[in-house]
Amino acid sequence: NKIYVANYVGKNFLAFKVTNHYQLTFHREYTHPKLGGPENIVVSKDGQRIAVADFDGNAVSLFQRDGGLLWSHHSGGCHGVAFLDDERYVLATGLADRNILKLETATGELVTKVGSPGWGKDNYLWPTCISTNDNNQIVVADAHTGKVSFLDADLHTVSCLGGNGPDDLLFNMPYCARLLERDKLLVIDTFRARLVWIDRATRSIEKV
Repeated sequence: NKIYVANYVGKNFLAFKVTNHYQLTFHREYTHPKLGGPENIVVSKDGQRIAVADFDGNAVSLFQRDGGLLWSHHSGGCHGVAFLDDERYVLATGLADRNILKLETATGELVTKVGSPGWGKDNYLWPTCISTNDNNQIVVADAHTGKVSFLDADLHTVSCLGGNGPDDLLFNMPYCARLLERDKLLVIDTFRARLVWIDRATRSIEKV
């Protein structure tokens, strides 16, 4: 019953307790000399590990619940972070290097790195978000191309949808995408100020 917040300006991340009446009370602050400006965080299901995308620190880092740093790995302009495969791996997106990293959760060792600047397959311009689900599906939102891409376990693009443009099924700076149950997708379409629910099978918008 906690919510964790990446606090970019404060160069830390924060934990809040959620009461039975859905009110937030401050729980604790996490700081470390290596933190330069966290943009996103993800917490393991047991609450024992916290992976942080540190944009200004140019790193993805893994912390213990008590705030101790387990490891840190370079990722230029790190912005998105997620766990994969029962949390065996940490995934991270880098805006400076325009790539996706897959790291061993236990050690922080690099498993694979995919991506380069561009508009084609396995290319990115501004991959702000990465998320996964229990079926090990991976989705990446690229704010500058406007594309939402679906990746395999080796981080290669399987398919994509969207793109920046005026149509309802196109976006304008999609900063976040989340895989939902029953093959649904939620996209945060920033500059069009909307939340978009999409049916992946039919590629149709169900709710805006």
